[in-house]
Amino acid sequence: MKWLGTDPARRTAKLALLVISVVEIAAIAMVSMSSCSKNDDKVTNPGPPPPPAGTPADVLALVRRSLPDRFLYPVFAVTALDSGLSIAVSADVSGAQAAAAGFRGTFGLIDAGDVQVSASTSTNTYALGREGLTVSGIPQYVYSTRFAASPLITLPFDGASHHRFSASGAGFPAFHDSIRSVPPLQLTWPTGGAFISRNEDALVSWNIDGDPTLGVMATVFAPGDTTLHYGTVYALDSDGSLMIPTAQLQAVPPPSGSGQAVIAVARFRSASRLIGGHPLFLLSESASSRTVNMVDSIPGLSMRPQLAARRRR
Repeated sequence: MKWLGTDPARRTAKLALLVISVVEIAAIAMVSMSSCSKNDDKVTNPGPPPPPAGTPADVLALVRRSLPDRFLYPVFAVTALDSGLSIAVSADVSGAQAAAAGFRGTFGLIDAGDVQVSASTSTNTYALGREGLTVSGIPQYVYSTRFAASPLITLPFDGASHHRFSASGAGFPAFHDSIRSVPPLQLTWPTGGAFISRNEDALVSWNIDGDPTLGVMATVFAPGDTTLHYGTVYALDSDGSLMIPTAQLQAVPPPSGSGQAVIAVARFRSASRLIGGHPLFLLSESASSRTVNMVDSIPGLSMRPQLAARRRR
């Protein structure tokens, strides 16, 4: 991974932002584990009737619906996927906001009671609605403000306010915790409608916030597709830029000739907590995207000078 550079201190800081299991993969694994058992988590209050039947793929689709289109899933530092993963997310994707959560129990995504999100600088509190499916006889639940009766939320993404999550508790313990928001990401390149050669690494740059705890990730979507993307590149926010490899650009259809692609970039902050023995990861993300024109080559224009400049830093 060339973006890590050669300086040991910078490599250590960057590797601290890397994590080893993707949230979408975690959702699949959680549900797959549930199908191997006939036992459910012990819940003192059985709650409402089980949700309708579904498949692991249906649960993954539910997870994707819980957050705005082209939300980027970072990976998380977990020693092993089956060690347990719960997550609470606040996101602003090109102005579309949502908060979502999934709580891991022994056999999948479990009930956490009433879940809410608020900001430290506001009196507004927003409910996360709960939707679920029963997979192999075991209920699986996903929470999101997009599933609530009032799905529109306004959370400050300013780098100072804290986004506070709380749950009344059920199968997952009650808790109250927060994560500091990220400031909005402003892309400086590419601009909308820019011409990008699919045969050279593509430069992506942004406004530097100066907070050493922030990370940035970028990926490429096919136009019209809000979930399928082609690889993800990571950097520190302080880097100010990164390069999307040629292989990722060439994976976007069509493989040659003229076409379009959507380059999406997200600034994020994550934190880990332990709630009654359950690992909980908190994430705040601000993302932006640009639709660009993909071509085989751009006469007289190359990204190689920018790439060489990054390597000299």
